[in-house]
Amino acid sequence: MQEIVDLLPEDAVDHIEDPIPAGFVSCAGGTKYTGRWLVYLKEPGDAEAAVEGLRRDAAAAGFVEDELLDNRDDRFGSRRGGDEEAPLVGVSFDEDVDDVPYVEIMVFARCSQAPEGIE
Repeated sequence: MQEIVDLLPEDAVDHIEDPIPAGFVSCAGGTKYTGRWLVYLKEPGDAEAAVEGLRRDAAAAGFVEDELLDNRDDRFGSRRGGDEEAPLVGVSFDEDVDDVPYVEIMVFARCSQAPEGIE
């Protein structure tokens, strides 16, 4: 997720919140890991444009959009180098309970093998 944040313009980020408590999402007995960051910008009104810029810059940095998703300028999902085994990174924007916009970055990754017989 930091790799995506690093694509934002220098000094654009005010702070990052991680709403998933450490250890809350565990791989024990499961097959997926989810990470979620809320990236607050110094200029909150720039969040939507920032996602559009991240879509372009992520592609230039070697991320390939997942063709099965409804990718648009305001939300997209991609993987490093288009590798289907690489974590899926979803980027969008939203607003918190105080109506402050932020860039949302989520990562979905396998953290164990699926049970035998499951594709």
